[in-house]
Amino acid sequence: MKIDDLIATLQRVREASGNVDVAVTSFCGTNQGHVLFDIKPPKRPNFAVKKHINGHGQFCLSVEISQSTKASIKKGVAEMKELGYRYFCSQYVSVGESPREGLSVCEWHNPW
Repeated sequence: MKIDDLIATLQRVREASGNVDVAVTSFCGTNQGHVLFDIKPPKRPNFAVKKHINGHGQFCLSVEISQSTKASIKKGVAEMKELGYRYFCSQYVSVGESPREGLSVCEWHNPW
């Protein structure tokens, strides 16, 4: 999406709904669950734009998993445990070891 398109979209939202919070969502993670991400603005108001441009010429902002999504994941895991299922930290373990039960802190495996 180009900056002009994003600005036009955000202006339309502001006109319709006011100055509402903006987030990013995706169906992702190990189970393709719906995840809500909070957008993290650059740390400094006078940030260096070129430090936010990736190798493909795209402007990039950071996101982090929202607290509501973290709570939903914990609730879902607890519900599955009540049904007799186990949740494992990672798909990958060393040869000869068994996976550990629990929630993963690994960013690429299960978003935290």
